Amino acid sequence: MSRKMDGKPWQHDRQREWYLKNRELTLERTRKWAQENKERHTASKKAWAKNNKEKVAANARQATLKKKYGITPEIYEEMLEAQDGVCAICGNPPKQRRLHIDHCHKTNEVRALLCVTCNIKLGHLEGFKRLRLGIRAFERYLERFEDSQQDSL
Repeated sequence: MSRKMDGKPWQHDRQREWYLKNRELTLERTRKWAQENKERHTASKKAWAKNNKEKVAANARQATLKKKYGITPEIYEEMLEAQDGVCAICGNPPKQRRLHIDHCHKTNEVRALLCVTCNIKLGHLEGFKRLRLGIRAFERYLERFEDSQQDSL
């Protein structure tokens, strides 16, 4: 695992080997230091985030994709490539930065990638489906009473 430069192993490789062997110990020490030095730790995190905005955004996106949809950025890119970079409904490329992830709200199963317009329309359509079911329940309710009122006439 260690690389050699002028016959000597790189310091980084030795540190990495030690870290891999002692990962839990290192993590525990880091947690303890962070708790004991909250202000320094917070300042350090803020400074890193300020200097690494792209990494912060990528990490946030990765966490959101994993938490909300159970996919990785690589899976998103595979889906995008499979759809030729266009919306699965209208076939248009995204007008904004990227296509939205359509998923079933009951099962959380990811269906496809949609443009913002189709995603909103699909959401309204699903709402109308529920509304139609609700209207049917009201109609059945009224029909029950219409039958009993006609019998009494």
